[in-house]
Amino acid sequence: FAGELYAETETGNCDINVDSSFSKVQINIGTGNIILDSLCANQMVFTIDTGLISGTVVGKGSDYTISAKCKTGTSNLVDGIGNVSNKSLTAEVDTGSIKLRFIDGAPK
Repeated sequence: FAGELYAETETGNCDINVDSSFSKVQINIGTGNIILDSLCANQMVFTIDTGLISGTVVGKGSDYTISAKCKTGTSNLVDGIGNVSNKSLTAEVDTGSIKLRFIDGAPK
């Protein structure tokens, strides 16, 4: 794993398209979108006040302990799925949506 990746902005989008695996990825956005392309990480934390979390994560949903919360909006993730203690995915949106897919394979 390549280490940790942190990104934060009040307004704007964050497109993550990397060819490495990370131990931790944390992205915080006020207003905007987080777009993932074949992200591979042991721990992922995504928070948005207003916007969309979308894209692909390498692995199976059952590989991760998932916490997904949308105050106003929709999520295709099932909160609490998985029981693997060393892999976690937390996605929180106040107003917006979570649309993540899990895919087989290695990171790009």
